Amino acid sequence: MMGKFSSTLHNNLLFAKRNALYTSKTIQNDIINVYACKIRESLTKNVREKNLPLTVIADEVTDPHANQEIISVCLRFVDLTSPKEPHIKECLINFVNLERANASAICAKILDSLSLPSVSLDPAKIRGQAYDGAAVMSLDIAGVQAKLKEISPLALYTHCYSHCLNLSVVERHTCYAIFHEMYEVLVTFLNAILSPQDYPELVSQEGSWNWNSDTKTKAQGLKNSLTSFQTIATFIITKNVLDEVKSIASKLQKCEQDVYEVYTMVNTVIENIPLERISIWFSVLGMKKY
Repeated sequence: MMGKFSSTLHNNLLFAKRNALYTSKTIQNDIINVYACKIRESLTKNVREKNLPLTVIADEVTDPHANQEIISVCLRFVDLTSPKEPHIKECLINFVNLERANASAICAKILDSLSLPSVSLDPAKIRGQAYDGAAVMSLDIAGVQAKLKEISPLALYTHCYSHCLNLSVVERHTCYAIFHEMYEVLVTFLNAILSPQDYPELVSQEGSWNWNSDTKTKAQGLKNSLTSFQTIATFIITKNVLDEVKSIASKLQKCEQDVYEVYTMVNTVIENIPLERISIWFSVLGMKKY
């Protein structure tokens, strides 16, 4: 397949010696590792040569196919390639399997990533570390952040702000958006359960609806709840507030953001939410009046 797009590879596959095709899985993995080393060298060259301070960012994930815990290790630093316009840069330097997911094992994997020959960075230059808020990462005495501070006492730990925001509100925004989109359909469906004769166009595969009394009782309760003034007002207020907050979530994750810009955006959202609340309540009160 790849030979179709590369005449060099195509000719190699056709005319090279059978013991020099370089297509075995072992050779392919070696080639990938060579590329990985070259990429790491390029990404960390400025930090290594100028002995710059850096921040370590790490996160765990479970590979569902291999049932294996994996940790990604990233670096954040000020790129001084252009002294007149220094900018913050982030780079991924390693994915590594975790045989054990305790603080000592995770800390060892982070340090191993920094000591790779293609990276070769001094852990004593770590000035920041950012992880999620799990105990294994965040504990002051036995967590990963505490163990790294034993090596670099100036390595300030930060629970990722965007992660905090997602944990608190933003991850619920999608649910609210879907509920808002499906609201009319849900109410219509509940009405059809209670009064199927009013919806002759809605039929099941068997040709008619046969709901038992228990289902109808639950449908009536859900309908009363979904169509109450309190539910509608609360839903609209929450959704509109989440709209304000969601807009900042993706911006917090951009590597070029600095602290001043982030605080400015956060303050703007904080100022907008009370105004949005007042506006919504005027609208809701107007609805109730009529």
